Amino acid sequence: MRRQALTRTLAAVLICVSAVPAGCAGPRDADRAIVVLGPWLDNGAPGEDDERDPFRRLLDRYEEDHDVTIDYEGTRAIGQAVRSAVQNGTPPDIVIMPNVGDLAYYAREGISEPLGTPDGANAPALTPGGLAIDNRALWHRSADGDTRAYAVMLKTDLKSAVWYRPADLAGQDIPRTWPDFLALTATLATPGRAPLCLGMSAPSAPGWPGTDWVEDLLLHQAGPDVYQRWVSGELPWATGEVAAAWNTWTDLLRSRPVAASQPRRALLTGFGDAGDALMRGECALFHQGSFIAGTYDRFPAGDDTARPGADYAFFPTPAATTGTGKDASEVSADFAALLTDSPAAASLLRYLHSSHARDLWVTESSGAIFGPDVDPAHARYDAVGRAVATELRDGGRLCLDASDAMPAALSGAFHQAVLEQVADPAREPEPLLRELDTLSATDAVAADRLRLTCTD
Repeated sequence: MRRQALTRTLAAVLICVSAVPAGCAGPRDADRAIVVLGPWLDNGAPGEDDERDPFRRLLDRYEEDHDVTIDYEGTRAIGQAVRSAVQNGTPPDIVIMPNVGDLAYYAREGISEPLGTPDGANAPALTPGGLAIDNRALWHRSADGDTRAYAVMLKTDLKSAVWYRPADLAGQDIPRTWPDFLALTATLATPGRAPLCLGMSAPSAPGWPGTDWVEDLLLHQAGPDVYQRWVSGELPWATGEVAAAWNTWTDLLRSRPVAASQPRRALLTGFGDAGDALMRGECALFHQGSFIAGTYDRFPAGDDTARPGADYAFFPTPAATTGTGKDASEVSADFAALLTDSPAAASLLRYLHSSHARDLWVTESSGAIFGPDVDPAHARYDAVGRAVATELRDGGRLCLDASDAMPAALSGAFHQAVLEQVADPAREPEPLLRELDTLSATDAVAADRLRLTCTD
């Protein structure tokens, strides 16, 4: 019965999105359960754990210890669902989402509730009305001069990672620089095996695997300071370091070994399907976040399931040249915000953000949850999990996914631009980048701009 109330509410919200939102408002029971809306779904397979189950078990523990009821529902269209719910006066108590553009709007408009300063975080210096984001919190400075956190990080995934099957790289050195990486792609291109696994399709935001490539290349070519300035709107797209990173990615798509695998197919290939192709040996190298590791365990390796470290592993995104780009990693993060003034919900959010809850979440997920403050020696981490956790803790500065921190209109245009580049790798990228420059300079985008900080 726990899910029924929120399931009905969410269903009504999603219906309102395609109908007339103004006719969908309705009151909520003052004694209702704590309502949590997040991105993790039930895959519907009986007897099989999924991304939703570990979080639900964490909530179950809290319910038992605090004598409360928590309704959790997951959706991939979370931004759309929350916007409609807020408009209709029925927001969830807590929303969890990776794209912070909506959360920044809620903070600026006074829709979300201010939170205490997260442990280990330092509030940035902001002008009144200013917004800033790092991989720990979303910050807003009010007109009266107070800078407070309005969303906090619950989990982090490493995005500066290239996955491979160790058997495919037998006798090969792990590439440390971009020229080494290009040489490896040429070596791995064999009949029946593409050097790169490419999948640009995604349910809610097609193209983000391509934006990840551009972002990661910029970070490793130009460093975190340039990366921060770009996301904060201080650098152009069509010239300088950003154009250089885009051209590096375009050259990769055009290169003989990669072009032979027809990048256009990637437009219709889901990012998860690209990971499946890696495990089937149809492609050799896959640039993807650490969350993808959870899907590899389903693949058989002989008479058993795939073994982390033996049947799949990753190496950090190579630096541009020796001695550059090794001091930072791109990460994604799921942030939680409080959208009601419920004291019970506030207590739950403080718990979810605690190191104790994160430790339990790692345990419940069998080592599939990461964060910069999680001990790599955690008992539930396997060889790959320890490597991810170590990279997050010891790999240098952590820079949040750029498109997640951009205003929604610019982020969407960025996704579309990479799709157009993949559809026609031979096209010159400058017109696409100039269109992004034009959009970036508009008042609407400037008003929604976040200042990004790469944290130590």
